[in-house]
Amino acid sequence: MARAPRLITAVLSEHRSGETVDDLSQQLQDMVAAVAEHQKAASLTIKFLVKPRGRHNGVDLHIEAKSTLPKAEISPSVFFVDADNNLVREDPRLATMAFRSVPIDPAKEFG
Repeated sequence: MARAPRLITAVLSEHRSGETVDDLSQQLQDMVAAVAEHQKAASLTIKFLVKPRGRHNGVDLHIEAKSTLPKAEISPSVFFVDADNNLVREDPRLATMAFRSVPIDPAKEFG
């Protein structure tokens, strides 16, 4: 009869003398903070890789974590393309309007 499997949390707590749990905990906290800030979903993927160690009974256990955090949306800037394919801020198809200053007569303004 097979024994019950060892809890994965026990293995995690021993991996790299507990550093893996510390790293994963920090990544989880960073992920929750990013979700709270940006109101968008995030993910944390934990990958276990077990490799044999030759003819003996030992194995190498590699644990990798990858998080995908939401990012702030950066607003785009509007540009137009001129005849030379340069980006410019003003639409080159529109005529420019010449503005001039008009003197203000204070007597007429409040008269």
